[in-house]
Amino acid sequence: MLRSLFLYTILVLCFQSLTAQRRIVSESYSVENGLSQNSVSDMLRDSEGFVWFATRDGLSRFDGYSFKNYKASSRQLGRSVSNHLQYLLLDDYGYVWVLNNMGQVLRFDTKHEKFEIYPSVDDNKGDNYIAVRRMVKMPDGDIWMIGFSNGCVRASIKPDKSVVTSFFCTQSQNKVGHEVNSLSKDSEGNVWILTDNGIAVVRKGQKEPNAYHLVSRTEKKNSLSALVDAGGEVLVASSHGCLFRYDRVKRRFSSFQLPTTSDLNNVLPIHGSGYFISTEDAGFFLFDNRTSQTKECASVSGVRLSGIRFSFRDARGDIWFRTKGLPGFYRLDADDLTCQYLPFGYQGDMDCLSETMLLSNSLFSFRDDRDKVWMMPSFSDGVWYADGYEGETPRFDKDGMKGRKFPSVIY
Repeated sequence: MLRSLFLYTILVLCFQSLTAQRRIVSESYSVENGLSQNSVSDMLRDSEGFVWFATRDGLSRFDGYSFKNYKASSRQLGRSVSNHLQYLLLDDYGYVWVLNNMGQVLRFDTKHEKFEIYPSVDDNKGDNYIAVRRMVKMPDGDIWMIGFSNGCVRASIKPDKSVVTSFFCTQSQNKVGHEVNSLSKDSEGNVWILTDNGIAVVRKGQKEPNAYHLVSRTEKKNSLSALVDAGGEVLVASSHGCLFRYDRVKRRFSSFQLPTTSDLNNVLPIHGSGYFISTEDAGFFLFDNRTSQTKECASVSGVRLSGIRFSFRDARGDIWFRTKGLPGFYRLDADDLTCQYLPFGYQGDMDCLSETMLLSNSLFSFRDDRDKVWMMPSFSDGVWYADGYEGETPRFDKDGMKGRKFPSVIY
């Protein structure tokens, strides 16, 4: 059921008192206050203090007092364009990059208040045509766009703020697969493009990638899902329980088979040589890349873990993840490697999500604020946060609100 997502601006005011309690004050904004549209899917704050919101009917800027709204024009951009916006990203020059529901990426010039489309209409066609599903900003400032089933695009921003786009892994390039699952930049400045059939590595200073086709011991096609830079080697999570290891000195891959046939979907560092590896159907594994020892974790407190759908490493080093069909989150403590289940439902009815909602692919929004992790469920009202990792903490709503608000993002 379609639900309107009202914007919550959350101001957390910490008052030191004898009881050391926190007051959480919330303000709600909607079209009545000047917001472009009531469904807000993403938000960010720029270096000048403005807050930008992606709505289903344009881009909104908030200066702390009022909103100013912007819409892309099909006439100016030279092709039909949607103002149903989904994701925002801020580049190093203060431009706001916007992804809409048609897979189009727009760059908004905040000074001259105009939109540009990337890749350009002239470049984004034929075998190179890409409908974008995700944007990623790399440490060097490049913006990468991952497409639906046809590769990815790198947008390099020059000192004069012009943009040069390069296409990788599209239908016109048959070195590796065309379905890009993820990409990552290592400590040497190389960008690793993980596809449904191998890896393309774009080395620093190169315009063409070096292709690596990875084959496991089972000789099955491997879809690569996640990568982590492990110092002397690079670890790559793959299908069929296979972990690929790239030796930087020998410049070659080897495969390491975990004791499962389940697909691996993420790999995250914990401490030292320890790594967290999640699977689609078999819980998670703890892996030591020095000793190659593994520990399987298929259950927590006697409850068997179903497929892990989302995992996140916070600033402290703890791993948070959610599983299929179960509300709430699990937290793996990075120090003692104990795992704790944190359900939504300590206060009120946040655990009364329907089965349809639980099985959906909608993610939760995270903000890691030092020792606090804020999590915003997409389908329920209120938010939940872990304060100092003490576990049980209350949800909050604003008293006297008319109707129910369904937050999807927090900043």
